[in-house]
Amino acid sequence: MKIAYLSSLERSVNSGGAYLRIEAIKYIYKALDIQVDSFYSDDAMEHKGPRDYIHYTNIFKYGYKPLILFKSKKIDLSKYDIIHFDNLRHFNWDIKLKKDVKIIYNAHNLECENYFQREDNIHSQNFLEHEIKCIKKSNLTLVCSEREKSYLTQKEKTIENKIIVIPNLIRKEDYYFNEIKKSILFLGTLDYFPNIKAVEYLTSTFSNYIKNHSPELLDKYSFVIAGRNPQENQFEMIEDSIFTLQKDLTKEEVLGLLSCTYMNLVPLRHGSGTRLKIIEAIMSKSLVLSTKLGSEGIVNENIITCDASKFHEEFINFMKEENEFNDNSLEEFYKDFDLKTWLSYNSTSLKKKVLEL
Repeated sequence: MKIAYLSSLERSVNSGGAYLRIEAIKYIYKALDIQVDSFYSDDAMEHKGPRDYIHYTNIFKYGYKPLILFKSKKIDLSKYDIIHFDNLRHFNWDIKLKKDVKIIYNAHNLECENYFQREDNIHSQNFLEHEIKCIKKSNLTLVCSEREKSYLTQKEKTIENKIIVIPNLIRKEDYYFNEIKKSILFLGTLDYFPNIKAVEYLTSTFSNYIKNHSPELLDKYSFVIAGRNPQENQFEMIEDSIFTLQKDLTKEEVLGLLSCTYMNLVPLRHGSGTRLKIIEAIMSKSLVLSTKLGSEGIVNENIITCDASKFHEEFINFMKEENEFNDNSLEEFYKDFDLKTWLSYNSTSLKKKVLEL
């Protein structure tokens, strides 16, 4: 069996949450004895023509927020029996396919929640209908959590058998920890909407609160925002805050930074998916302070959750306690999020599902 894996990333990208999920799914396919031929966004040609008109008429249906998902490219994958779509936008691409091709769609998150922050308005409802239509076109859709599967199937019962949960998975052996941990870290792709809003908060309300209420922490710890694709306005925001920016790090640099991190900050108020930044933190034996939304679907005693409105206050309260990382729950954590451990429990049922396509 052979799959054409159409990635949402360009060939040059080798870090970030999307990259980690893509590599995990490819690993799983290969472990199931499926050959994977990879195609990237930059392998496709820019598409001009009637679809451009459709692209702009979608503004009336879905608003401006998710407009990028309706841009089209062109690629020929007609020799493959199974195609893996790694982004909702691929359903809108001009792809030459076999008549009876099977499609597997890997949902990194629910795009309806990502772009509309779980709001209930006409644009978000219309876009949810679009997302469900795309899932109906697939033969199998992979989501990150049981919560996301439940959300979708409550909206549309007929897609339940098409959806399976593959959590965000990483290899625990890639991660290590340093005995000296002196960083307070926010890690994420910086042009991703939920992370954009998190950076705005960290460089304003959070930074100002720390300066005014616990300035001694600035001497003890390095406050770091790290990630790829920083936006133009983020440079000045970060420079004027308590944070420093580390951008476009290699995988090895990210692992080194995580190993020296005492606490990872996850002040997310938007989006969905299972937060790879939290999973990476626990694998690196770093503590996590997260909003309830940010840690949704992940349970570990080293994760402290709080209301988004009190995030900066809870940070100072927690830092006063000088907690240490607790190893006791790691074995259970590995069952849920370590790639090889998870696969050892789920490979048989997963292979049966793929073979039934």
